[in-house]
Amino acid sequence: MTLDRRWFLVHSAAVLSVAACTGPEKGAPGGSSGGAPPDTGGGNGGSDTAADSGGGADTAPVDTADPVREAACTRDDALPTTCSPTSPDGEGPYWRADAPERASLNVRGDTGTRLFLAAQVLDAGCQPVAGVRVYVWSAGADLTYDVESADFQLYGFQTTDADGAVCFETLRPLPYGPPESPLPAHLHLNFLDNTGNKLLTTQLHFAGDPYLDPAADARRVVAPETLADGSERVAFDFVLPRGPA
Repeated sequence: MTLDRRWFLVHSAAVLSVAACTGPEKGAPGGSSGGAPPDTGGGNGGSDTAADSGGGADTAPVDTADPVREAACTRDDALPTTCSPTSPDGEGPYWRADAPERASLNVRGDTGTRLFLAAQVLDAGCQPVAGVRVYVWSAGADLTYDVESADFQLYGFQTTDADGAVCFETLRPLPYGPPESPLPAHLHLNFLDNTGNKLLTTQLHFAGDPYLDPAADARRVVAPETLADGSERVAFDFVLPRGPA
């Protein structure tokens, strides 16, 4: 597979947007400081919860011959002609700055809906931005974050190529939190330049989630496309508020 716009989805899913997640500042590994807003909650409240699981494999190789992955990560749509910066959202306490570079994040093979995120990073002029480290992480099937193990389950980053392209395989996240105030399902993302400065911290949410805040930014709500094997894919253009240093 070439590292050009063919990395991406042939068909963009409906991309709109929202929300955030709140959580106690516990179990949070270190990272660079940056412009992440407070994690104020895009659902009806609730708290992030951290997994405490032991060791295991570090990374999993990507099967580049996987036809499902190839189709999901292929994207040949034209660049947009107008670009507004992607709105920020809360980082939450569970980002792991030492997460490994990899494309497949479900290293434990947990059960769930296989989800591909075919992303492109653009500047305000709608031009691809190379060399940006894109971190993706989410809670797992047990509704907790893997903040301590060597697996880094559902954590990882990739660096954008000349077309601003990255493609992750993960699991579709689920809502979680206390019954009285559950959080909507969400993917966390951080965008860093090559010096470690954060360029953008945001989240993606999912259309039809009953816990979404109606006032949240609809531009970051995505409607995944369902593939023939039951897996899902999302194409999304992230527009940086400022370029890398």
